[in-house]
Amino acid sequence: MQDHAVPKFSATELGSATDELEGVQATDALDGDEGHERFTQEDVERVRLIQFLERRQIGLDKIASVEHDEAVLASVVKFLFPNGVRRTYSFAQAADLVGVDAALARRLGDAARAGDEPLDQHDVAMLREAKRALDAGFPETALLQLMHVYADALERVAGAEVRLYHFSVREGLKAAGLSGARLLHNQRSVRARMLPAVDALLGYFHRRGLAKAARDVLVLHFAEDVARPALVDAKAQLRVAILFLDISSYTRLTEIMGDTVAARIVDRFSELVHE
Repeated sequence: MQDHAVPKFSATELGSATDELEGVQATDALDGDEGHERFTQEDVERVRLIQFLERRQIGLDKIASVEHDEAVLASVVKFLFPNGVRRTYSFAQAADLVGVDAALARRLGDAARAGDEPLDQHDVAMLREAKRALDAGFPETALLQLMHVYADALERVAGAEVRLYHFSVREGLKAAGLSGARLLHNQRSVRARMLPAVDALLGYFHRRGLAKAARDVLVLHFAEDVARPALVDAKAQLRVAILFLDISSYTRLTEIMGDTVAARIVDRFSELVHE
């Protein structure tokens, strides 16, 4: 019968991230095989998370204590790699798979903030979709700009999602008295039900944004003389004006009406300016 167990690798086979495996395992922050000789790829990913925490001045003893009580590292690795840690690629290998020049793959990776090698299957999929856009005739310069926007905007969205989940769900469950396995089980249950809703909401707001942007661009079709740049060669440039406004007595407004109402007033003012 074929063995479908998670593959095991020696420390030397897993690269530079495994240099600390034995030392980390000794603190109980990492579970490995008896004898400290064989580790899974998931162990390596946990070590990378531990190294990240150490760079933030969080000691191994603290990491081991929290991991023992709440299995945070294991939970994050499972969240990041729900189907297990799979094969990784260099930029050259990914470029060859997708059929693009290695230098182009690097530019796309930099724009997408893919980070240093190795790349995973999601990075390869990103390169494949980028190639699809280029093959359709979308200019590389414009695509790189768009990818910068995607990376910046969605990184903020993801940051808000994770932080709100942490404070509203995880900390709420802990305040309700849950800990250990019960805490982990309830967190995973909420997350499993929440993620499909997040994907649907992202699609909804993206669609709303596209509708608004389409109306804004419609104006350009009827006011091309106003919006057309002075230089014919500068096809992706527009004449714009930057205006700084100060709302009078805003501090007093927040004191009297509260932050929420004041924020709504600013949002409405912003809508009027854009209109």
